[in-house]
Amino acid sequence: MPQDMPPVGGYAQVQYKRNIPARGFKPAYYMIGMHVIMAYGFYKYFYGAREQRELAREKMWSRHHLTPLLQAEEDRDQVRRHYADKAREKELLGTDIKVYNSDRYVFPTPVLVTRSHIGIDTYCSCPSQLCPPYFRLYPLQPHSINTLTMSLWI
Repeated sequence: MPQDMPPVGGYAQVQYKRNIPARGFKPAYYMIGMHVIMAYGFYKYFYGAREQRELAREKMWSRHHLTPLLQAEEDRDQVRRHYADKAREKELLGTDIKVYNSDRYVFPTPVLVTRSHIGIDTYCSCPSQLCPPYFRLYPLQPHSINTLTMSLWI
């Protein structure tokens, strides 16, 4: 029996590749597009940052130039309040009483505030220990309503 031989023109090509058409753009175009978008974003970012710096500088200088005006307005308000208080005081008391509103300097009575492992002990210069332990006292005259300032001690 004779051996089989290939056909005279040879066998037909075996198609092992998939013939799928390419979809979309080439990757290089995507990279170029991405870089263009990023460049635009950076441009807008730095332009906005420059604008923000300019606005902050303008705000700082406007505050700088408005400070004397606002301070003068506050001073006028304080003077108005002072004279209103004087008028109200004169209306209530009849005349200016120097004892009530003394210009004499009174040395502040020192207050000793110490900590102990039990809690907070407060000693003041008052004859009786009427001061609560959670108040820090800065008396000019002990237990005088007009000259005593209490602030919560935290």
